[in-house]
Amino acid sequence: KKLQRSGNSSASYWKKMQRKRCTRAGFAGFIAIFISTILIGFTVSILCIGMLSVFDVIDFSQEGNEFYQTVTVQDISIHLKAFEEIAHQFDNSRSVENGFNASLAYVRDYLLENADYNVWQQHFTINKFVISTPTELEQITPTEIKYSEADVDTLDFSGSGDVETNKIYKVANHGCQASDYNEFTETEEPVIALISRGTCDHEDKVDLAISKLNASAVLIYNYDNTLTAFTGRVSKTTLSPIPVLSTSYSFAQQLFSISNDYIQNKTDIPEESSQFFLNENLTLHVFTDTTIDIVYTSNLFADTKHGSDFIIVQGTHLDSVPEGPGINDNGSGSATNLVIATQFYKRGIKPKNKIRFAWWGAEELGLLGSAYYVSQLNETEKQNTLNINYDMLGSSNFFRGVLNGYEADEAIRTQCIQITEMFYDYFKNVVDIPVKNATLNGRSDFASFLDAGIPAGGLKTGANSIKTEEEREIFGGYANAQHDTCYHAPCDTFENVNLSALSDLAKGAAYVLKKLALKKDIKKFLSNN
Repeated sequence: KKLQRSGNSSASYWKKMQRKRCTRAGFAGFIAIFISTILIGFTVSILCIGMLSVFDVIDFSQEGNEFYQTVTVQDISIHLKAFEEIAHQFDNSRSVENGFNASLAYVRDYLLENADYNVWQQHFTINKFVISTPTELEQITPTEIKYSEADVDTLDFSGSGDVETNKIYKVANHGCQASDYNEFTETEEPVIALISRGTCDHEDKVDLAISKLNASAVLIYNYDNTLTAFTGRVSKTTLSPIPVLSTSYSFAQQLFSISNDYIQNKTDIPEESSQFFLNENLTLHVFTDTTIDIVYTSNLFADTKHGSDFIIVQGTHLDSVPEGPGINDNGSGSATNLVIATQFYKRGIKPKNKIRFAWWGAEELGLLGSAYYVSQLNETEKQNTLNINYDMLGSSNFFRGVLNGYEADEAIRTQCIQITEMFYDYFKNVVDIPVKNATLNGRSDFASFLDAGIPAGGLKTGANSIKTEEEREIFGGYANAQHDTCYHAPCDTFENVNLSALSDLAKGAAYVLKKLALKKDIKKFLSNN
């Protein structure tokens, strides 16, 4: 009947019906294949999950060196914010007597929950410098001036004393050579030595001032492109026999302007090489009252369970100064170390050389944690150790610095150069971003290893050093300003960290660590044989 109504022949009708049935069949087949694919994928996923339950981690160690890409600034930032929260609970500080122990507990617990290393602590005691009574620096004549905290700071381990005198002696150059004192004329009056900062350790300046001038106090004035006094220490463990203060550059300039018997233009300072007594109309009063307390603290370590007797110590100091939370100095290095450690485990890399991830205590008190660790090594252990150090990886006005192994002592220079060149290989040949040499100035924990004849290297982005015009052209930022404008200050928070610089250096750190970890004969490599 349908055919009759439509006027179609039976043949044409059945062709149409066949096409409809084919279309329906094709659609049904597609649905069947789609559902089957989902079921197969689900089954494979279940099998993979089952395999993962058998193996703790998957071994990606043979997949090239893309490991460095897993170390992200997002993960590092999580730890930086945790460190900042800890500081908030401890008077905005993670120093040894504030939030350090909480910071150490955070890192330890995170390692225990997210990796399978041998985690342990090394306990030690330190001498803590204490200012018992506020320090005073006053000008008595020709006018009375009581100098503020911006102009004066008590250097750690300054001795106690109460000195008032008009015998203020300007030492030549930086007071680091005996010849810088040789024009001194002996006097029965107490002498205050006025010395420019730089070139040698403060302790060396003080020792020479005592031996050459019989100085009763030492004032070390800051560089001419700075505004305030500076923080520092005279020694690491014992009190100096006399008061030792840092002062601002403007303080010294004001004293020189009074001494117009020696300077024709009152706005100029004397030649650096000159030495003389300042105007006798100028009288200063220095008062300090200091002592030492014994404090207990510790280092934290996480050792890989694979590797030879050769140990790569990748270290970062975990403490801050009392004055601030230390999120760049050195939360940036410590958080990077933690992310590298956890990612190294998660990637299932089995190192041929043992890695010891280290978080040092009491660096800000004189590299004390790393120095204690090195002091406990025997000679064989020293010969089978190298150190990589990361201190301040996210300075706001940064430069990307590679510690310059070419400056190391001759006995270990070749090994240090090899470490330096590994970093240059990454930054030049892998990611092609500019870096520059950073001096081995002894201001971070790598110095403890170098002093013991152990090769070391590492990265940094700058502290209170001043960015040059050349650095500005290469790295951007602001010339004639500190690399970290919040160095050792309350504003060293998460907002102070340059995340771009931190990301660059963290990935470089991960790249070099893996390369070193997988070296078959690392001692031969370091010797460049």
